[in-house]
Amino acid sequence: MSAIKRRRGLYSKQQLIDAVRAVKEGEMTSVKAADEYKVPAGTIRFHVNNDSLRIGGGRSFYLSSKQEDYLVELIKSFETIGVPLTKIALRMIVGQYIKLVTNDSRYKKNQPSIHWLKKFLVRRKKEIKMVKEKQIEKSRRDGFTEDVRSGWFSNLKEVLDKNDLLYKPLQIWNMDESGFSDETQNNGGTGKAFTTVVVCGNAAGICLPPYTIYAAKNVNKLWCEKGPDRSQYKCSNKGWINEELFVDWFQNLFLVETANIARPLLLLMDNLSSHVSIKAIELAQQHQVVLMCLPPNTTHALQPLDVTTFGVAKNKWRRLVSSYFRKTKRKSIRKIDFPTLLNDLFSSSFTVGPVSGGFRRAGIFPYNKDAMKEKVVPRRSSYNNLVTNNSSAMDILTSLLDVIGSSDVHVNSGDDPSTSSQTAINSTSASSRPQLTFDDNLDDELYQTNNLR
Repeated sequence: MSAIKRRRGLYSKQQLIDAVRAVKEGEMTSVKAADEYKVPAGTIRFHVNNDSLRIGGGRSFYLSSKQEDYLVELIKSFETIGVPLTKIALRMIVGQYIKLVTNDSRYKKNQPSIHWLKKFLVRRKKEIKMVKEKQIEKSRRDGFTEDVRSGWFSNLKEVLDKNDLLYKPLQIWNMDESGFSDETQNNGGTGKAFTTVVVCGNAAGICLPPYTIYAAKNVNKLWCEKGPDRSQYKCSNKGWINEELFVDWFQNLFLVETANIARPLLLLMDNLSSHVSIKAIELAQQHQVVLMCLPPNTTHALQPLDVTTFGVAKNKWRRLVSSYFRKTKRKSIRKIDFPTLLNDLFSSSFTVGPVSGGFRRAGIFPYNKDAMKEKVVPRRSSYNNLVTNNSSAMDILTSLLDVIGSSDVHVNSGDDPSTSSQTAINSTSASSRPQLTFDDNLDDELYQTNNLR
């Protein structure tokens, strides 16, 4: 009797993992899983009934059950702080996690495949709710709508109440970065050279030491002298903040400077990918810091440092730069001179008045759910209604003129409803993507008030 040769099924380790997990979690029977994942039903049942078995070799890319469970909790944390869970964002988060748990050189990009991501989302569909890219694009296109505004203040109130922070200005912080260039109102500079400065202040008006980021490969010690007390100086290729520098700022400046302040702390920041990483979230959780991201394209209205403080600072900065150019006869700022200028700026502009004023104006503290209504852009549907209504009116008017046929009936082109309607639509559409602007009158008033203190 000839021996029967058994041919092993052509399935991957991951197919077996997915099939076993689907059966364990009650998503399907072993027979259905066998059909879905192309793995023998008997093999699936064998592994389901033997938890101690390790599903054979394979690449270290695939995560263990415990690692995947922890990854899901991290993903939920991203969602909680305000990061929309798009497929792009999810691949970034998973990629960061893979980088932390494996050093396998085969995964240079540290990115999961589309196939892996799809299966992962099927397994975890009850825990992870994805956001479509179209929804994000629509939100960006619509800008700062009333739905966005009211939704933000509703979420903020929930966070403040949950953490008992509603009446604790010392524990409510905002972090932002801005580029300080050599350009002035009189166009005295080139406008090409800039230096990024990370600023962080709280609702009580306290401002932490600045964190300066030069565009360089290394930081010269001479670039760090005569600046604000306890300030820090770093560099990156383009002079911009990145994930690594944000974690460094958070760990070595923010946490150090706020060590003696009661917990929890709330840290508000914009929705840049460089601000949000697994390392940052883990550090925040360890030190009782609640991270909260602003909705996309809303910093001009909701970020305390943007709505007032940076306006005061930029006005002062232009005056400092103009004075610097007059004295030195230069057209750009030397890095060796930047700390001195920054020290003058911080001592005069990042003080209690402008810093706390930003939180007040943005409705953060005191909490004001009705703040920034004047910044809201009209709904796009209202534009369509406006066009429809005015078109109907124009049709009626045209018909009446045809019937009357009188030469002494004229319509003043300046009062043409369709013309005025279109003008209104164009000007409103132009503001549907709000740009960062500063209220110069308010800035000067705050600046003068601050100098009189």
